Amino acid sequence: MAEEKKEETKKEEVKPQEAVKESAAVAARKKKIAKLSIQEVEEKLKDAEVKMGGLNSKYAQHLMERKNNILNKS
Repeated sequence: MAEEKKEETKKEEVKPQEAVKESAAVAARKKKIAKLSIQEVEEKLKDAEVKMGGLNSKYAQHLMERKNNILNKS
């Protein structure tokens, strides 16, 4: 029984650290396109081009639109 309790505490110690990493990653992914900076938009466009095989997706089109809006405002 003592061994089981030790194993449980070890597992609990690891979980909060993993949860923090996962929540930070999720928060970074869930940032709205309208709130992205020009650098973030360019990074996401490069990722979309590589992962989606081009810039034809709606997501990539929205990113390009956001980039144009940022460039037109400045």
